[in-house]
Amino acid sequence: MDTPDLRRDDAAFFSLLYVSELAGGGAREIGQICRQSRDNNTRDSITGLLVFDGAAFCQFVEGPRPAITSLFDRLESDRRHVRMLVLHFGGTPRPRRFGSWRLGYAYSADPAAISRIASTRGDAALAAFAGWAPGLGASEAP
Repeated sequence: MDTPDLRRDDAAFFSLLYVSELAGGGAREIGQICRQSRDNNTRDSITGLLVFDGAAFCQFVEGPRPAITSLFDRLESDRRHVRMLVLHFGGTPRPRRFGSWRLGYAYSADPAAISRIASTRGDAALAAFAGWAPGLGASEAP
């Protein structure tokens, strides 16, 4: 398995946490998003976790500031999701939270969980996500 080149990290280590809704499609679309993201994340030294509940996404990504800024620009124009709401975008303390995943994936059976995360911002959003995400049984599938 390809892994991000973590040596590319520099002092400007950034993260992005956001929520959005799937614009259309289904499981096939999610698989395509994950495959494409893993390829891009490997190239850009980004790691993270994508959570999906059947309708909405919650994603946390981390890496070098230029790579996260570029990813943010791509996400804003990606038509596969709508109503993107940024909960955190900025510097993040090390070490990486998801350092071994190009993009971990988890399904949340709780339809209100992503809404609860979306009601927070900044450090509170990061803390809420950090408390919720580990219990989801994430992996690098689909």
